[in-house]
Amino acid sequence: MPAPKLKENFEGRIRNLALSPSKASNSLVPLFEAISNSIHAIQKRFEDKASESGRISILIERRDDNDTCSMIVSDNGVGLNDEQFDAFLTIDTSAKVKIGGKGIGRLTWLKVFSRAKIISRFQSGSKRFRRSFVFALDTENPIKDYKLTEASENIGTEIRLENMKLEYWAHGPSKLDTVAKKIIAHFFPAFFSAQMPLVSISMGDDSFVLNELLHEKIHRVQKSIFESLGSQVQIEHALIDKAIADHRAGSGILNRALSGISA
Repeated sequence: MPAPKLKENFEGRIRNLALSPSKASNSLVPLFEAISNSIHAIQKRFEDKASESGRISILIERRDDNDTCSMIVSDNGVGLNDEQFDAFLTIDTSAKVKIGGKGIGRLTWLKVFSRAKIISRFQSGSKRFRRSFVFALDTENPIKDYKLTEASENIGTEIRLENMKLEYWAHGPSKLDTVAKKIIAHFFPAFFSAQMPLVSISMGDDSFVLNELLHEKIHRVQKSIFESLGSQVQIEHALIDKAIADHRAGSGILNRALSGISA
């Protein structure tokens, strides 16, 4: 007689995620996760040319009654191919463990928003495909309206996080410049990376290019080099505007060890 198997309660898994709506920045965690996915997809596609060729576009749509909002993240990354889609379907996947991923980021989409719509185009062999579906809070069937067809569109992915739940909307930031600064603060080390794509954000008639906005807020950059265990390590010290630093723990002096470490 086979041993009984543990059952997965998808809705319970989402419900038990520690993401309190009372903390303002928690309403943006799903957006951070979607942006992180886009960065990784672009780096996977373009590698060392990610900063030159990669593009991420963030659109915030506020409902006419101003009662909630949706957030759309689009990129020109590798797309949700079979390998990436299999990782998406695997709760607590280890697909990104080498780069610090825990495999649960997309679950926050359903913690904060009513649902997510995903449209992705990818290359497989000599053909290009379009994969689309709705990701919903449903234990029996969280993947709805699934379609996979051949396509001629450009490669990339659009993630549409629809209708932020009212308890998160009530505590979250409503101004575009605040959201922009929080994104910069969250991804601050990445923006200094040679592989960071161009990131733009818009809401209504307002828009920012985040890479340029950060550049405007940096007052001074200094570099230090020291020896450690037989290797030469270069540290970059950035003095940034208080408007950015206030969205991070610590002061306006932020240090980042550059990736170029020579033996």
